[in-house]
Amino acid sequence: MRIKSGNTVKEEKHKKLITAMKIVLVISLIPWAFTLCVSIMSFFAGTDAGLFEATTKINGPEAFLYTMVMYLFVFMPVFVISAIAALISTIILIVIKKNGSATGKTPAKVIMTCGKICSGKSTLAQKLRLEYKAVILSVDDITLALLGQDPGDKLDGYVEKLKAYFFEKSVEITETGINVILEWGFWTKAERDQARKYYTDRGIAFEFHYIDISDEEWDRRLKKRNAEVTAGRTSAYYVDDGLKAKFASMFEPPDESETDVIINT
Repeated sequence: MRIKSGNTVKEEKHKKLITAMKIVLVISLIPWAFTLCVSIMSFFAGTDAGLFEATTKINGPEAFLYTMVMYLFVFMPVFVISAIAALISTIILIVIKKNGSATGKTPAKVIMTCGKICSGKSTLAQKLRLEYKAVILSVDDITLALLGQDPGDKLDGYVEKLKAYFFEKSVEITETGINVILEWGFWTKAERDQARKYYTDRGIAFEFHYIDISDEEWDRRLKKRNAEVTAGRTSAYYVDDGLKAKFASMFEPPDESETDVIINT
């Protein structure tokens, strides 16, 4: 189930604004295009120049300029309004493009996965990586690679330092126009609020994707993971009953106002 809020709504408004400005630009150019076409026809077919009954047949460049000037004079209000509309819409499109990526797409964003341990965040991150052509920054990947299954008492300190580093690195990556996925749990409301403020202050678009897993499914996945860890088929952390109880007590489920996408499993 998808719930649109925050930055998702902003992106939709961004796209609608671009479409609207392009439509305004095209419509505003119609009077000019029509006059140009008529003037070109006059160039080849000729036209009557003059006032009232005193007219002279002209053709070529003279007929082209005469027709162009007459249309501009007669329909001057229309051309003035269309010129202003074209100028404003062009300026808006230029500003949007400068604020976006070099290709005119919406700016790069940060997607944060939220959910309990072993709820499917890594799988979701891989799916989003392909969908958004994003870079995944994962705390577990680093700690497991460097510290293994028994990181000791210093793990919490390492985790906090890694998160701080990944926040800074995500800003650098989005500045190059590449999306970023922060793949860890964001277990507490305070941590989510901090992340939201961090990116808001820097003008970076962000989304929270929350995996809402049932207790039964969570138990099943934990047992499956532990079996795979024991068999050496995965490098994820083994979660015993003590750690499971600790993680469950620490996790604060986000409400709908905190999330952009909710995935029920």
